[in-house]
Amino acid sequence: MAFNPFITPVDYVKINGKECPGVSTVRGHGSPREWEEIKSYGAAGSAIRFLGRRLCKFDVICELFEDAHWEQWHAFKPEVLRLPIGKRETWKSIVHPWTDMHGIYRAVVLDVLGPEPTGDRGRHTITIKMQEFRGLKLALAKVEDGPPPEITDPYDLQIIERKERNARVVEQIRAESTKPR
Repeated sequence: MAFNPFITPVDYVKINGKECPGVSTVRGHGSPREWEEIKSYGAAGSAIRFLGRRLCKFDVICELFEDAHWEQWHAFKPEVLRLPIGKRETWKSIVHPWTDMHGIYRAVVLDVLGPEPTGDRGRHTITIKMQEFRGLKLALAKVEDGPPPEITDPYDLQIIERKERNARVVEQIRAESTKPR
């Protein structure tokens, strides 16, 4: 069954199997795509070519408003504050229905913003900025176009006619050169 926040509310995010403290949500997730616009000199319009799926940047928002939430944060923060060691990527697993919806299962931590007061009752928000981690996968595709336009320009028609005539002459020369003498 597909996720429905009205039936199954999820107010937590798991990073590397550990639940984020307080009430946690995900914002800014998606499935960005990269397209290249191809233009030609002297032509009107352009074509587009799909270059692949880009990596998604998103935020994990942790709202802390109880003493227990701050204790959970101090136990959890080494998971996101630890810097990567060496040259290899160190991704973290992420679990939330909204990231699952877009196929985001692994991510790296870009930044952890300090607690910001939100509201007047001691509520604080900590934002964990993340970027999707995904291995390379070749996925080039070309946008299919319709049939070629009908050529009506007299110069283009003349060029086509001369190319066809040259091809016939080349065929005649080849046929004559293969005849025995």
